[in-house]
Amino acid sequence: MTPEQLHVVLAEAALSTLRPAEDPAPTGTVLRRGGDVAAGDWQSNLPLRLGTREPQSTAESIAEAVASHPDIASVTVTGPGFLRIVLETPALLGTVAQVAAGRHLGDPGPGATLASSDRPTEPDGLGVLDADALRYGSARSRTATALARDVELLRTAAPANPLHRVQHAHATGRRLLRRAAAAGIRVVADEAEHRTPDVTLAPADRQLALRITEAAGVLARATGSAETGTAPITSAATGSQPDGPQPTGRQAGTGRQAGTGRHADTGRRPGESLRSVTAVLEDLAAALTAWSAAERAIVPTLDADITAVHAARCVLAAGATTVLATGLRLLGVTAPERI
Repeated sequence: MTPEQLHVVLAEAALSTLRPAEDPAPTGTVLRRGGDVAAGDWQSNLPLRLGTREPQSTAESIAEAVASHPDIASVTVTGPGFLRIVLETPALLGTVAQVAAGRHLGDPGPGATLASSDRPTEPDGLGVLDADALRYGSARSRTATALARDVELLRTAAPANPLHRVQHAHATGRRLLRRAAAAGIRVVADEAEHRTPDVTLAPADRQLALRITEAAGVLARATGSAETGTAPITSAATGSQPDGPQPTGRQAGTGRQAGTGRHADTGRRPGESLRSVTAVLEDLAAALTAWSAAERAIVPTLDADITAVHAARCVLAAGATTVLATGLRLLGVTAPERI
């Protein structure tokens, strides 16, 4: 289940519990990724935004309706009316498998990039940057002045360089997948094959899976091709606070599609889609790098058998790598196999 699909489930649950005169899609509704196991997978303030006289009672009714969904493991009401949501592990892993296969990304096709008109005017003195650094730097900078300040940073092949971190994380993911292939582990990009009850994800694995689905949604919204019928999501990576459903390029009269020099999301200021992409790529890159550095067992030792956990972690590596590659391509930047 993607965050966008969870939004739909929440909205339908609200409709089923509210009186006809009440608004099921209020402004300021937020779906936020939980920071740890205790916080759940996702948290929502939907019951508090409905304006009912008893938000906690409303939250309990919505929680009961949401918990009946087969992809939801549990829903807990906390505080005055917040929802703490935990997904079924097979559903979460299955969604990552779909992302690894290229779904839920809103990818407009090979060679397409986000609108270049959203980038700041290039200041003088950028000839020292290669094409990748120039494109990435202009995408993440709000102004030409900010881009000029980042020139020296973008020239270095060091962890301080945000582009280097993202490209290095992609190369790390590809290396992990090559190791898996050499060990005979097949990465299955098929949701059905991951809907088995015997796979248990460690907390770090689960957090990476959630970041992958979150990042995929950001890319889809940036290109204006997010799944229809969904409300915006507050991303822990971008920190944006949406006020209501944003029309996509095909739905809004003034919106245009990615790659045409027009804004895919009419609810955004110029350049915001580009910056949301760089922000979520850097967040996912940091998560993948930390996850791999913690020596997650991607492949078994010589005297051990391949288990469902090894296969699941390969799916996580494939999902993260696919998101990073897609995001870099949308910015017109290369995704190296090796660094």
